[in-house]
Amino acid sequence: MNGFLPEELRDIAARASTLDERRAAEPGKGSTESKGMAGWCASAAGGDFQLFHKWLAVRGLQPDAAASLFGSATLPAGMALPPWAEAFEWSAVAMAAPHREASRFLDSRWPVPFEHLFSGLIHEAQHRRDTRMWATCRCFSRWPPTAEVRRTV
Repeated sequence: MNGFLPEELRDIAARASTLDERRAAEPGKGSTESKGMAGWCASAAGGDFQLFHKWLAVRGLQPDAAASLFGSATLPAGMALPPWAEAFEWSAVAMAAPHREASRFLDSRWPVPFEHLFSGLIHEAQHRRDTRMWATCRCFSRWPPTAEVRRTV
């Protein structure tokens, strides 16, 4: 499966990082600081900067330090990727890949929005589930497992 380069995945993880992850990482300075702070203030304190500064203080942040969190973040060299990064990688690859196999859950008479994206994702998720189930429980006499066995797992 052709996924992302390690640097690309680290960049995606850094850009998607939570506030706590950014505080633990190495925040940089970016051009979106004031715009990001204004949006954060609007969502956290209804646009009231005085209340927002109190909100930041409760979380142990000074406004200048908080503004730096909106710059370009990078993951420290030794920091592992967050747990969701692996699932993101295979999901994104599965959704981008053309799915050639006929799917038993799609019916051309009743198209489903975004089915062209999700059919590959569903197929890959089912494959991963079946592979993990096979590796965990080698007691099946038939492979692939029947729907009855899948419901019990």
